[in-house]
Amino acid sequence: MTDLYLIQPQVEVARWGWDIAIFLWLVGLSGMGTLAYYWLRKAPLAYMALATVILGLIVVFSHLTRWWNLPAAVFYALINFSFNLHSWMMLGVLFLSVQALLALLLALHHFGPLRSRAQAGAGWAVTLVAATDRFATSNLALGLVGAFGVLVTVYSGFLLTQAVGVPLWNTALLPILWVVSAGVAVLALIELFHLRGWIDEGVAKFGMKLALASDSLKLLMLFAFVYVGLSASSAGARAGAAELSSGALAPMLWIGVIGLGILVPMGVTAYTLTVRKNVMLIAFAAVLALAGGLLLRASVLLAGKFDPLLL
Repeated sequence: MTDLYLIQPQVEVARWGWDIAIFLWLVGLSGMGTLAYYWLRKAPLAYMALATVILGLIVVFSHLTRWWNLPAAVFYALINFSFNLHSWMMLGVLFLSVQALLALLLALHHFGPLRSRAQAGAGWAVTLVAATDRFATSNLALGLVGAFGVLVTVYSGFLLTQAVGVPLWNTALLPILWVVSAGVAVLALIELFHLRGWIDEGVAKFGMKLALASDSLKLLMLFAFVYVGLSASSAGARAGAAELSSGALAPMLWIGVIGLGILVPMGVTAYTLTVRKNVMLIAFAAVLALAGGLLLRASVLLAGKFDPLLL
Protein backbone atom coordinates (compact mmCIF):
# COMPACT_ATOMS: atom_id res chain seq x y z
CA MET A 1 0.00 0.00 0.00
CA THR A 2 1.35 3.40 -1.00
CA ASP A 3 1.65 6.06 1.70
CA LEU A 4 -0.28 9.22 0.84
CA TYR A 5 0.72 12.55 2.34
CA LEU A 6 -1.84 15.33 2.49
CA ILE A 7 -0.77 18.93 3.05
CA GLN A 8 -3.86 20.92 3.94
CA PRO A 9 -4.08 24.74 3.87
CA GLN A 10 -4.96 26.11 7.30
CA VAL A 11 -7.52 28.50 5.79
CA GLU A 12 -9.71 25.51 4.86
CA VAL A 13 -9.82 24.37 8.50
CA ALA A 14 -9.00 27.24 10.85
CA ARG A 15 -10.45 29.90 8.51
CA TRP A 16 -7.64 32.36 9.22
CA GLY A 17 -7.96 34.36 6.03
CA TRP A 18 -8.52 37.97 5.06
CA ASP A 19 -10.50 38.88 8.17
CA ILE A 20 -7.62 37.86 10.44
CA ALA A 21 -5.18 39.64 8.12
CA ILE A 22 -7.21 42.84 8.51
CA PHE A 23 -7.26 42.31 12.28
CA LEU A 24 -3.47 41.92 12.43
CA TRP A 25 -3.00 44.96 10.18
CA LEU A 26 -5.27 47.14 12.32
CA VAL A 27 -3.61 46.03 15.55
CA GLY A 28 -0.20 46.89 14.12
CA LEU A 29 -1.37 50.35 13.07
CA SER A 30 -2.76 51.04 16.54
CA GLY A 31 0.27 49.70 18.39
CA MET A 32 2.93 51.47 16.34
CA GLY A 33 0.69 54.54 16.15
CA THR A 34 0.89 54.99 19.91
CA LEU A 35 4.68 54.64 19.68
CA ALA A 36 4.74 57.41 17.05
CA TYR A 37 2.53 59.51 19.32
CA TYR A 38 5.29 59.52 21.95
CA TRP A 39 7.41 61.69 19.64
CA LEU A 40 4.81 63.67 17.71
CA ARG A 41 1.95 64.24 20.21
CA LYS A 42 -0.52 64.90 17.38
CA ALA A 43 -4.28 64.38 17.56
CA PRO A 44 -4.62 62.44 14.27
CA LEU A 45 -2.30 59.73 15.59
CA ALA A 46 -4.34 59.43 18.79
CA TYR A 47 -7.61 59.18 16.87
CA MET A 48 -6.11 56.67 14.43
CA ALA A 49 -4.77 54.48 17.24
CA LEU A 50 -8.19 54.41 18.91
CA ALA A 51 -10.17 53.79 15.70
CA THR A 52 -7.91 50.96 14.49
CA VAL A 53 -7.87 49.04 17.77
CA ILE A 54 -11.67 49.27 18.05
CA LEU A 55 -12.08 48.12 14.45
CA GLY A 56 -9.60 45.32 15.14
CA LEU A 57 -11.65 44.10 18.08
CA ILE A 58 -14.83 44.21 15.99
CA VAL A 59 -13.17 42.20 13.21
CA VAL A 60 -11.84 39.50 15.54
CA PHE A 61 -15.20 39.19 17.34
CA SER A 62 -17.00 38.88 14.00
CA HIS A 63 -14.67 36.00 13.08
CA LEU A 64 -15.95 33.93 15.98
CA THR A 65 -18.85 31.56 15.33
CA ARG A 66 -20.39 32.62 18.62
CA TRP A 67 -18.94 36.10 19.03
CA TRP A 68 -20.59 36.67 22.41
CA ASN A 69 -18.66 33.79 24.04
CA LEU A 70 -15.39 35.73 24.21
CA PRO A 71 -16.79 38.92 25.85
CA ALA A 72 -18.70 36.69 28.27
CA ALA A 73 -15.53 34.76 29.14
CA VAL A 74 -13.68 38.03 29.76
CA PHE A 75 -16.54 39.33 31.93
CA TYR A 76 -16.56 36.23 34.14
CA ALA A 77 -12.77 36.26 34.31
CA LEU A 78 -12.91 39.84 35.60
CA ILE A 79 -15.57 39.27 38.25
CA ASN A 80 -13.86 36.07 39.42
CA PHE A 81 -10.38 37.52 38.93
CA SER A 82 -9.37 34.30 37.24
CA PHE A 83 -7.36 34.69 34.04
CA ASN A 84 -5.93 31.93 31.87
CA LEU A 85 -2.67 33.69 31.06
CA HIS A 86 -1.47 30.60 29.21
CA SER A 87 -4.07 31.32 26.51
CA TRP A 88 -2.83 33.55 23.71
CA MET A 89 -6.44 34.48 22.96
CA MET A 90 -7.04 35.65 26.53
CA LEU A 91 -3.76 37.56 26.54
CA GLY A 92 -4.75 39.15 23.25
CA VAL A 93 -8.10 40.32 24.56
CA LEU A 94 -6.40 41.78 27.64
CA PHE A 95 -3.71 43.49 25.55
CA LEU A 96 -6.20 44.95 23.10
CA SER A 97 -8.54 46.10 25.86
CA VAL A 98 -5.71 47.96 27.57
CA GLN A 99 -4.56 49.34 24.19
CA ALA A 100 -8.08 50.64 23.54
CA LEU A 101 -8.21 52.30 26.98
CA LEU A 102 -4.82 53.98 26.53
CA ALA A 103 -5.71 55.18 23.03
CA LEU A 104 -9.01 56.51 24.37
CA LEU A 105 -7.19 58.59 26.98
CA LEU A 106 -4.93 60.05 24.29
CA ALA A 107 -7.90 60.80 22.03
CA LEU A 108 -9.85 62.46 24.87
CA HIS A 109 -6.88 64.74 25.49
CA HIS A 110 -7.42 66.24 22.02
CA PHE A 111 -11.23 66.01 21.89
CA GLY A 112 -12.57 69.54 21.39
CA PRO A 113 -16.20 68.99 22.57
CA LEU A 114 -14.92 67.60 25.89
CA ARG A 115 -12.80 70.71 26.46
CA SER A 116 -15.77 72.91 25.54
CA ARG A 117 -17.87 71.19 28.20
CA ALA A 118 -15.06 71.70 30.71
CA GLN A 119 -14.87 75.41 29.86
CA ALA A 120 -18.63 75.62 30.29
CA GLY A 121 -18.16 74.45 33.87
CA ALA A 122 -19.29 70.82 33.73
CA GLY A 123 -17.63 69.22 36.75
CA TRP A 124 -17.15 65.76 35.24
CA ALA A 125 -15.61 67.29 32.11
CA VAL A 126 -13.20 69.44 34.13
CA THR A 127 -12.05 66.37 36.06
CA LEU A 128 -11.67 64.27 32.93
CA VAL A 129 -9.76 66.96 31.03
CA ALA A 130 -7.38 67.44 33.96
CA ALA A 131 -6.76 63.69 34.18
CA THR A 132 -6.15 63.26 30.45
CA ASP A 133 -3.89 66.33 30.39
CA ARG A 134 -1.71 64.90 33.15
CA PHE A 135 -1.58 61.57 31.36
CA ALA A 136 -0.89 62.90 27.85
CA THR A 137 1.79 65.37 28.92
CA SER A 138 3.81 62.92 31.01
CA ASN A 139 6.88 61.62 29.20
CA LEU A 140 6.91 58.55 31.45
CA ALA A 141 3.26 57.74 30.78
CA LEU A 142 3.60 58.21 27.04
CA GLY A 143 6.80 56.17 27.01
CA LEU A 144 4.96 53.32 28.68
CA VAL A 145 2.06 53.70 26.23
CA GLY A 146 4.48 53.55 23.29
CA ALA A 147 6.23 50.50 24.71
CA PHE A 148 2.88 48.81 25.26
CA GLY A 149 1.96 49.58 21.65
CA VAL A 150 5.08 47.75 20.48
CA LEU A 151 4.15 44.86 22.78
CA VAL A 152 0.69 44.67 21.21
CA THR A 153 2.23 44.59 17.73
CA VAL A 154 4.71 41.91 18.77
CA TYR A 155 1.82 39.91 20.24
CA SER A 156 0.09 39.92 16.85
CA GLY A 157 3.16 38.16 15.44
CA PHE A 158 3.54 35.74 18.33
CA LEU A 159 -0.10 34.80 17.87
CA LEU A 160 0.91 33.13 14.61
CA THR A 161 4.11 31.57 15.91
CA GLN A 162 2.07 29.70 18.52
CA ALA A 163 -0.28 28.14 15.97
CA VAL A 164 0.05 24.37 16.34
CA GLY A 165 0.72 22.44 13.15
CA VAL A 166 1.49 25.39 10.83
CA PRO A 167 5.31 25.26 10.67
CA LEU A 168 5.71 28.17 8.22
CA TRP A 169 4.65 30.52 11.02
CA ASN A 170 6.84 28.96 13.72
CA THR A 171 9.68 31.44 13.37
CA ALA A 172 10.87 34.38 15.48
CA LEU A 173 11.10 36.43 12.27
CA LEU A 174 7.33 37.01 12.19
CA PRO A 175 6.94 39.27 15.28
CA ILE A 176 9.89 41.41 14.13
CA LEU A 177 8.59 41.54 10.56
CA TRP A 178 5.19 42.59 11.88
CA VAL A 179 6.74 45.43 13.92
CA VAL A 180 8.82 46.73 10.99
CA SER A 181 5.87 46.43 8.60
CA ALA A 182 3.47 48.22 10.97
CA GLY A 183 6.07 50.93 11.54
CA VAL A 184 6.31 51.50 7.77
CA ALA A 185 2.50 51.70 7.54
CA VAL A 186 2.34 54.30 10.33
CA LEU A 187 5.04 56.34 8.58
CA ALA A 188 2.90 56.20 5.44
CA LEU A 189 -0.04 57.54 7.45
CA ILE A 190 2.17 60.32 8.79
CA GLU A 191 2.92 61.30 5.18
CA LEU A 192 -0.80 61.45 4.45
CA PHE A 193 -1.36 63.51 7.61
CA HIS A 194 1.39 65.86 6.45
CA LEU A 195 -0.33 66.35 3.11
CA ARG A 196 -3.45 67.33 5.06
CA GLY A 197 -1.43 69.89 7.01
CA TRP A 198 -1.55 68.01 10.31
CA ILE A 199 2.16 67.13 10.49
CA ASP A 200 5.14 69.47 10.06
CA GLU A 201 7.33 69.35 6.95
CA GLY A 202 10.48 68.51 8.92
CA VAL A 203 8.82 65.59 10.66
CA ALA A 204 7.46 64.26 7.38
CA LYS A 205 10.88 64.48 5.72
CA PHE A 206 12.51 62.58 8.57
CA GLY A 207 9.70 60.03 8.38
CA MET A 208 10.43 59.46 4.69
CA LYS A 209 14.09 58.77 5.43
CA LEU A 210 13.12 56.39 8.22
CA ALA A 211 10.59 54.66 5.94
CA LEU A 212 13.26 54.18 3.28
CA ALA A 213 15.53 52.41 5.77
CA SER A 214 12.62 50.44 7.26
CA ASP A 215 11.44 49.27 3.84
CA SER A 216 14.95 48.02 3.07
CA LEU A 217 14.96 46.07 6.33
CA LYS A 218 11.44 44.78 5.66
CA LEU A 219 12.50 43.53 2.24
CA LEU A 220 15.50 41.67 3.64
CA MET A 221 13.41 40.12 6.41
CA LEU A 222 10.75 39.03 3.95
CA PHE A 223 13.31 37.28 1.77
CA ALA A 224 14.77 35.64 4.90
CA PHE A 225 11.29 34.46 5.95
CA VAL A 226 10.65 32.82 2.58
CA TYR A 227 14.16 31.33 2.41
CA VAL A 228 13.86 29.83 5.90
CA GLY A 229 10.52 28.28 4.88
CA LEU A 230 11.93 26.84 1.65
CA SER A 231 14.89 25.26 3.46
CA ALA A 232 12.90 23.99 6.47
CA SER A 233 12.78 20.33 7.39
CA SER A 234 8.99 20.46 7.60
CA ALA A 235 7.04 19.65 4.44
CA GLY A 236 4.26 22.03 5.50
CA ALA A 237 6.69 24.96 5.80
CA ARG A 238 8.31 24.17 2.44
CA ALA A 239 4.93 23.89 0.73
CA GLY A 240 3.77 27.22 2.15
CA ALA A 241 6.99 29.02 1.23
CA ALA A 242 6.88 27.53 -2.27
CA GLU A 243 3.33 28.79 -2.75
CA LEU A 244 4.54 32.26 -1.75
CA SER A 245 7.63 32.26 -3.94
CA SER A 246 6.41 30.51 -7.09
CA GLY A 247 2.87 29.21 -6.54
CA ALA A 248 -0.63 30.65 -6.44
CA LEU A 249 0.32 33.36 -3.94
CA ALA A 250 3.42 34.49 -5.84
CA PRO A 251 1.64 37.39 -7.63
CA MET A 252 0.40 38.72 -4.28
CA LEU A 253 3.92 38.52 -2.81
CA TRP A 254 6.04 39.69 -5.77
CA ILE A 255 3.67 42.23 -7.29
CA GLY A 256 1.50 43.30 -4.35
CA VAL A 257 3.78 43.14 -1.32
CA ILE A 258 7.23 43.64 -2.83
CA GLY A 259 6.59 45.53 -6.07
CA LEU A 260 3.74 47.88 -5.19
CA GLY A 261 4.02 47.78 -1.39
CA ILE A 262 7.79 48.20 -0.99
CA LEU A 263 9.70 49.05 -4.18
CA VAL A 264 7.33 51.71 -5.54
CA PRO A 265 7.15 53.61 -2.21
CA MET A 266 10.95 53.37 -1.92
CA GLY A 267 11.33 54.78 -5.44
CA VAL A 268 8.90 57.63 -4.77
CA THR A 269 10.65 58.43 -1.48
CA ALA A 270 14.07 58.50 -3.14
CA TYR A 271 12.68 60.74 -5.90
CA THR A 272 11.06 63.08 -3.38
CA LEU A 273 14.20 63.41 -1.26
CA THR A 274 16.62 63.91 -4.16
CA VAL A 275 14.64 65.56 -6.99
CA ARG A 276 11.39 67.27 -6.04
CA LYS A 277 8.20 66.86 -4.09
CA ASN A 278 5.09 65.68 -5.91
CA VAL A 279 2.01 65.59 -3.70
CA MET A 280 0.09 63.10 -5.83
CA LEU A 281 3.05 60.72 -6.01
CA ILE A 282 3.58 60.88 -2.23
CA ALA A 283 -0.10 60.17 -1.54
CA PHE A 284 -0.12 57.32 -4.06
CA ALA A 285 3.01 55.76 -2.53
CA ALA A 286 1.62 56.10 1.00
CA VAL A 287 -1.58 54.30 0.04
CA LEU A 288 0.45 51.55 -1.64
CA ALA A 289 2.62 51.17 1.48
CA LEU A 290 -0.50 50.78 3.62
CA ALA A 291 -1.98 48.24 1.21
CA GLY A 292 1.34 46.39 1.09
CA GLY A 293 1.24 45.89 4.84
CA LEU A 294 -2.21 44.31 4.59
CA LEU A 295 -1.19 42.12 1.64
CA LEU A 296 1.87 40.95 3.56
CA ARG A 297 -0.26 39.66 6.39
CA ALA A 298 -2.80 38.12 4.03
CA SER A 299 -0.14 36.31 1.99
CA VAL A 300 1.56 34.89 5.08
CA LEU A 301 -1.77 33.73 6.49
CA LEU A 302 -3.00 32.18 3.24
CA ALA A 303 0.34 30.40 2.75
CA GLY A 304 0.05 28.65 6.11
CA LYS A 305 -0.29 24.89 5.71
CA PHE A 306 -0.56 22.11 8.22
CA ASP A 307 2.16 19.49 8.37
CA PRO A 308 1.24 16.53 6.17
CA LEU A 309 -0.95 13.76 7.46
CA LEU A 310 0.12 10.16 6.78
CA LEU A 311 -2.82 8.09 5.53
